[in-house]
Amino acid sequence: MNKKRLFLLVICLFFSFISYAATPKIKAIGLSPLSETTKQKFQAAFYFSAGEPIAKITINGLTQKIAQGQRRLTLFVQLQLNPGANLIMVEVTDQKGNTSKEQYDITLKGMALIQDILTPKVKGYKLVMGLHQDDNPSLDMSTGNYEGVTNNDQQEATRSLVNVAALWEYLGFEGEAGIYDTRYNHYHDDLTTTRLYLAANRSENLGGGQDWLLGYQFTDENKGGYDYSMNHLFSTGLRFSSLNQYGQKQFLLLKGNVQYIDFASPFRTDGIDFNLQWDYKLISRDYQYSYNSLFTIGTRNEGVTSFSHSYLGADLHWTKRLDQKVEMDLGFESEYRMYPDNPLSTSTPLGTAHVDIPMELSLLTHWQFNPTWRITGNASYILSLSNKIPYDRRFYGLTFARDF
Repeated sequence: MNKKRLFLLVICLFFSFISYAATPKIKAIGLSPLSETTKQKFQAAFYFSAGEPIAKITINGLTQKIAQGQRRLTLFVQLQLNPGANLIMVEVTDQKGNTSKEQYDITLKGMALIQDILTPKVKGYKLVMGLHQDDNPSLDMSTGNYEGVTNNDQQEATRSLVNVAALWEYLGFEGEAGIYDTRYNHYHDDLTTTRLYLAANRSENLGGGQDWLLGYQFTDENKGGYDYSMNHLFSTGLRFSSLNQYGQKQFLLLKGNVQYIDFASPFRTDGIDFNLQWDYKLISRDYQYSYNSLFTIGTRNEGVTSFSHSYLGADLHWTKRLDQKVEMDLGFESEYRMYPDNPLSTSTPLGTAHVDIPMELSLLTHWQFNPTWRITGNASYILSLSNKIPYDRRFYGLTFARDF
C-alpha cells in the first residue's frame, strides 16, 4: 500500500514538473517588480519563452501584435504612466492554453508626496526655510538634557530654521552635504544650533526583495556660538521590500547605528551612542495613505554621567493624501529614558530612579503647489513626564522647502 502511494506521488510530481516546464516564462529587461521612474512615457521590454508556440500576449488587458509560431520573442512596449503608482499586468498564453502572469508596479515620481525611498535618489540641491512659534524654548528631544527649559518671563519666542544641502551620487554611493542652522529671536542665544554635515549611503540588492544598506555621516555641531562636538555615525541594516495582494508596498528595515562623539569641552567625556532600530513602512499602491512605525532601543552619551542614559523609543506616523497636492501627517513620538542620577522628587508614580518620558503629538499639512516647492504647516504639543524637571511645550509654524 505504501509503495502504491509512493508511486502515485512520484507520478504526480513528474507531471507537475512537466506542466511547470511547459508553462510560458516572462522576464522583464531592466525592470523589477517594484520600480521608479521620472519619465511619464516609459519604454518597457519583456522577454517571453515557451515550449509551445506563443499564441497571445496581453499587457493590462490589451492584446499585443506578435508574429505567430514563435517560441521566444522580445517585446518593447511604450507605457503612459500616471503620477504615483502604476500597476502593469503582463500575461502570455501558448497554443496549448498554458498561461503565465507577472505583475509590475512602476512609480512615476514627481508630484507624489509620500515617499517610499530610505536613502537619497536625486542629484541636485535643496533649500529649507522655516519660522516657528515656541512657547517654551528648549533643546530638541534628541539631546537628552533640559538646559533650555525657560522661565515664564522668557517664553514665547520665534525660532528660525535654514537648511541648505547638495545631494550627490558617486561610485555607487549617494549622499548629502549641507548646513543646518536654528536660532531664536531673543533670550535664547544658548539654544542656537549650527550643524555642518556630510552623509554617504550605499545599498546593495541581494535579490528576493532584500537590500543591504550601509551609511556614514559626519557632523560638526556648534551650540550657543561655541564648538560642541564632532560626531561620526556608522549605520548598517537589512531592508525587506514586498508588494501584497492589496497593492500595498511594504518595507521593513532592521538597522544598527553606532556613533562616536568627540566633545569640544574638556569637561565632557567623549563616548559612544549605540542603538538598534525596527522600521516598518506601508504605502498604498495609489499613494493615498501610508503608515510608518519606528522602534528604537539604545544608549545615549552626553559627555556628563548624569545626562547619559539608556532609552526605548517609538515614532508612529499616519499619512493621508487629501488631493493631488495636499497631504496630512499625524505623528506620535515618545521615549522612555533611564538616567543614572537621582531624581529631584520621589513623590511621583515614576519611582525612585531618574526617569523622563518626553512625548510629542504633531500634525503636519504638506502643500506641494508645484513639483519643486512645498509648504508645510506644523503644530506640535510636547509633554515631558519626569520626576526631575517635568514640562510641556507648544510649537507651531511654517516651513518652505525646494528641491532643484
